[in-house]
Amino acid sequence: MHCGFEAGFKKVCVMLSWLRARLLLSLFILFVPVLAGGLTLEYILNEAETAGKTIDYSGRQRMLTTRIDALMTRLAIEQAEADRRAVVSEIKDVADELGHVHDALLNGGGKYDLMASENPKVKEIYFQAPHDLDRRIETYLATIREMIAEGAIDRADIQARLTGLWQERNHLVRALDALTGEFSQENQRLVQGMKRWEWLSLGALLALLLLVWRFSLRPLAERVETEQEALEGISRNVPDGVITIDRHGSIRTFNKAAEEIFGYSEIQVIGQNVKVLMPDPHRSLHDGYLRNRAAGKENKIIGKGSREITGQHSNGAPLPLDLAIGEMMLGGEKVYIGVVRDISARKQMIRDLAAGHEKLVSFVRHTPAAVAMFDRKMRYILHSDRWCRDFGLTDQNIIGQCHYDVLPDMPDEWKESHARGMKGATERCEEDHFIRQNGVDVWLRWEIHPWYESDGAIGGIIMYTEVITERKQAQERLHLLTRAIESASCGIIITDAVSADNGLQYVNPAFERITGYEAAEVLGMNCRFLQGDETDPDMVMVLEKAVKNEEPVKVRLQNYRKDGVPFWNEVSISPVRDSRGRLINFVGVINDVTEQINSVENLRRSEARFRHLYNSTPVMLHSVNEEGRLISVSDYWLRAMGFGREEVLGRRLISFMEQDSAKKAEEEILPRFYQEGYIDDIEYTFLKKDGSAMDVALSAVSDEDEEGNFRSLGVVLDITDKKRVENELLQVQKVEAIGQLTGGIAHDFNNLLAVIMGNLQLIQRRSNDNERVSPLIESALKATGRGADLTRQLLVFARKQQLTPVATDINELVEGLIALFRRTLGEHIEIDTTLCDNAAPILVDQTQLESALLNLAVNARDAMPNGGKLLLSTENTSLDERYAKQHPEVEIGEYILVSVTDNGPGIPKDVQAQIFDPFFTTKDVGKGTGLGLSMVYGFVRQSKGHVRVYSEVNEGTTFQIFLPVNRDATETKVVEEAPERLQGSGQTVLVVEDEPEVRQMHVMLLEDSGFEIIQAANGPEAIEILKSDAAIDILFSDVVMPGGLSGIQLAGEAVKLRPGLPILLASGYPRAAVLEEDAPFELVLKPCPDNLLVSKLLSLLGQSDVEERMEAD
Repeated sequence: MHCGFEAGFKKVCVMLSWLRARLLLSLFILFVPVLAGGLTLEYILNEAETAGKTIDYSGRQRMLTTRIDALMTRLAIEQAEADRRAVVSEIKDVADELGHVHDALLNGGGKYDLMASENPKVKEIYFQAPHDLDRRIETYLATIREMIAEGAIDRADIQARLTGLWQERNHLVRALDALTGEFSQENQRLVQGMKRWEWLSLGALLALLLLVWRFSLRPLAERVETEQEALEGISRNVPDGVITIDRHGSIRTFNKAAEEIFGYSEIQVIGQNVKVLMPDPHRSLHDGYLRNRAAGKENKIIGKGSREITGQHSNGAPLPLDLAIGEMMLGGEKVYIGVVRDISARKQMIRDLAAGHEKLVSFVRHTPAAVAMFDRKMRYILHSDRWCRDFGLTDQNIIGQCHYDVLPDMPDEWKESHARGMKGATERCEEDHFIRQNGVDVWLRWEIHPWYESDGAIGGIIMYTEVITERKQAQERLHLLTRAIESASCGIIITDAVSADNGLQYVNPAFERITGYEAAEVLGMNCRFLQGDETDPDMVMVLEKAVKNEEPVKVRLQNYRKDGVPFWNEVSISPVRDSRGRLINFVGVINDVTEQINSVENLRRSEARFRHLYNSTPVMLHSVNEEGRLISVSDYWLRAMGFGREEVLGRRLISFMEQDSAKKAEEEILPRFYQEGYIDDIEYTFLKKDGSAMDVALSAVSDEDEEGNFRSLGVVLDITDKKRVENELLQVQKVEAIGQLTGGIAHDFNNLLAVIMGNLQLIQRRSNDNERVSPLIESALKATGRGADLTRQLLVFARKQQLTPVATDINELVEGLIALFRRTLGEHIEIDTTLCDNAAPILVDQTQLESALLNLAVNARDAMPNGGKLLLSTENTSLDERYAKQHPEVEIGEYILVSVTDNGPGIPKDVQAQIFDPFFTTKDVGKGTGLGLSMVYGFVRQSKGHVRVYSEVNEGTTFQIFLPVNRDATETKVVEEAPERLQGSGQTVLVVEDEPEVRQMHVMLLEDSGFEIIQAANGPEAIEILKSDAAIDILFSDVVMPGGLSGIQLAGEAVKLRPGLPILLASGYPRAAVLEEDAPFELVLKPCPDNLLVSKLLSLLGQSDVEERMEAD
């Protein structure tokens, strides 16, 4: 601050010895700028103080407007009139305070002391009325006073006008912001002026001293006296304190300004150590500083330039000082001269500015609004605490951070709004959606305004936000409630609670629909317009009394629609109170219960009908109490069970169940029923009074009687017949499945027998009638034949054996069997017959039927080893729809019934379900194959008949065979006998067989019979051979083959490739099981004797109509 002063002052000391004659002139010249500098400094300090107070008062104006905003918002939402009046009173006080501050700024007086500025710039900014800010404050205050005037504090009116007040407030705040910015800039200019004045004053002083040095030289003899006088004159007149000390630190000179700064007189300090002017911490260091200075070492205080230090006033108070120190020769002795300036005022002004800034920061931080200030790079400068809370940033220090780093998920449209704000635009949105960093959805209302630097450039933006989530949710809830009320099926009304007539204020559409009145017709009216001649006056009185007593009430009375039609109205009225418990409205709910009331009588009549139906319905119905005891049963229940009513009421329902059913009900079903309240179709076995069992399905549902006691209603269905049908169906399905299995076994077994038989026949041909070998071969062939018979029995059960049905008279067939039965069964079995008259004709394989009847007769004989009776009977009968429902495999129609009855020991129930299973037998090991009854079953089913057994232990058994009547029955073709043994003559046979052993057997047998053989393992391989040039006279193929191409498909492809080619197929199944009825191919059954196979081949080789039959197909 005092740079160059030290050197200049030395020159002044030399110059003073030569300027004695010019001293008076020099002092006068020196006094004029000092005086001017003092006056200028006083002016600057005055203007600085005025600017600081003006900034402070302007900030207070903004704070007061914010307070008014908060109170006006509270006034808009407060419902209680007394609370609104209290808020109005507080608003008046704050508005008056705002007016006082404004008067102080205008007039410089009043409640707030403010010295009027003489600065033209300051006057231009504020004090020269009329100013734009004056108009805005007056408009703002006038708007507020108008809004809170007596009789104008209606909440709805306040809410409607609040937006306009907000706009006025925003204009005012922007004007105050602009004012504060201008004052801050002017204040900075004054501070800079103070600094320039310091330099100018020092420069002027130096210039004067140089002028004196230049023009006032005096003889060297007068130098010391002149020097002393000049120094004293300078010390007395400069505005800064000037102190000189010797090398020991003793004070030599102490000017007037120093006296004013430190509070000591010159007499008090001359000769004392300069440490008296220092606070304690500096005193102990000062001697060391002097020694270092004298020794030419570096020091902290003494030296060139100036710095800020702390001195001490005579009263002990610390003094902030600017200090410049230099050296000079005084009286031939080196002394140190210090120039000090009291900077308390400047420090206080800086503190005031800092305090103002802190107030601004505190104001922003604690303002109830969410506000943040950003620079041009969107870095945070200021923000309120509410801002952090609203955006979920309470645990972060975000000052200096970029807004987009703090909230990285910022929507792009917000960033675009920020960019427009940086260009000077004002952006706002009344309703916007935002997701906080913690995932919480919020709704915001926001505004963006630019702020400006002192040079007018945009420094950044200020953002104001308000979380309106609760308001949004409240609006949505209100909208939802409104829609619910508008959509309600019951009528809803709201009436006034203040007026004596309680007029209607609202009715929903349901009210209009129920009463026929439109809302516009009835609003403001009392509900008495709904009453009529038949309205019960007592009920009306009950309603009026409850309304008078402000109590809820519910009544039912007759009202009248607009068209005069009466209806029964169930009315519920409830009082509505505000947050302070004061009655503000009544809400009513009305329901048209005309149908309900009319239905009461209908209900009484229906109860009588129900009781009649309950007792007469052909379903078992009952009711039980919580203990499971019967409290009512229907008449049908009693008839079905065989009990009287007095025998069952009071008994537990499970006491009528057999043991397993009772256990199931007690442990499983009842707990579930009590928990879920219902059961559906639970199967039990009930025991009738006569001890017989009845299968039932029980469904029940829990209920309560009129007194709230538990009861349940049960429905019991007799499913005895249904269970029997299901069991029979299961048996049929089981037998069907076993049939499929046994058919497959028979097919594979046929392939084995074919290999064995073929090889035996080859051996027989090549043995040349060896006497030792031939008997063995014959025995083996007979065994193979028996094996083939066994497979045929299996195929009969599987219904895959070829039958030869012919028209048959059942009576003739039975009579023809009697002699056979007598020889077969023996004399200890008495045989009798009961044959019907005019037995209807049937179409059946007589051989298989005879075998089936013989099988049943033999089984009867084996069941009666000690003798017994056997009865054969025939009967014309029919099976109707009812029987067919009970036996799903039966077709409705006429039947011949053939019964075989014995009086043996009978068949137990558990055995009856298995007697038709193949290989099942009750005979000892080695005495039966278990295929007899299964063959009977398979034959009857294949003949489209039905077989059943009835047996009682120790009573005997009856097997009944139902064969369908066929009145158009004619005899069918009989399978041709195999031709005599023949030899081939070199014809080529393509043999196709997937089983290697069977294929090899056929190849050897046919080669031995004079044929040439080409063989293939499957259909695709045979197709390739057929496509070649190989000479083939006939195709011999198995039917069932793997590879995706069966023998039948192969035959079809072969005819296409080689038209006219004879084809012979082989299968373990009969023709009807594998070929269509009109298929143009011949079939031999496996195992096939060699002579029959050769005969078939030769026969086909002689035919010429195969191609013609293919074309006809």
